[in-house]
Amino acid sequence: MVRNELIKKLGDKFNNLSGAKIFTILNLVSQQAAENSIKQGIINLRKRHKLFDLESAMVVIDRINSEVCAIVGGFQLQYFDFNHALNVHRSIDSLVKPSIYLTALTEPNRFKLNTLVLDKLISMKFNNKIWKPKNYDRNFRGKVILIDALINLLNITTVNIGLDIGLDHISKILISLEIPSTTIEKVPLILLSALNLTLIETVPMFQTISCGGNKTLLLSLRFVINSNGNKLYQSYPSSKLIMPP
Repeated sequence: MVRNELIKKLGDKFNNLSGAKIFTILNLVSQQAAENSIKQGIINLRKRHKLFDLESAMVVIDRINSEVCAIVGGFQLQYFDFNHALNVHRSIDSLVKPSIYLTALTEPNRFKLNTLVLDKLISMKFNNKIWKPKNYDRNFRGKVILIDALINLLNITTVNIGLDIGLDHISKILISLEIPSTTIEKVPLILLSALNLTLIETVPMFQTISCGGNKTLLLSLRFVINSNGNKLYQSYPSSKLIMPP
């Protein structure tokens, strides 16, 4: 991640960093705590469920200024060439749901936290197959208020809301939350499971939501000083309000 940011910020100067001092934002205490958490979590899961083909990753940021405090690329830290937090694409499943509800709330004349939404069986034809999404508990509640649907991550209400507000609108909100446009397919499955991202690509979405709509780009570099003592780069966090709180 630091290398990528160096290339982006320094351009051609990246190839002439011999003797330079590079100061990162990464925090040693946070890094060690994250690594220990990953290690112990995997060990506990292996003992409890007898599963051994497990991996994990973690990114820790300061949500206000988006500074990356720690990043763990996997359980087996000796394999430095492959970083699961940066390079592995997985379906984010229910992690996409807050952005869908956020999209709905950008239309306050139609949706509020206490708006009743449907939680009934639905089916639709998709890729010549019948798609019947189900809730995790396999139950249907008829109608629920929007905030309860979000808290319980109900699949059926999420699909109903998503189809109501439109996949185009949702796509625009996802892109504004720094989700790469190349990963977004405007199909109903994106409402539940068809969005494949790396861990680091999911971070800006939750950073923006947690800060009341203020988006700040991720930073891992503090500053760079060349061999002559001249400052080549210094980071200055800046936020932009992309949607009202």
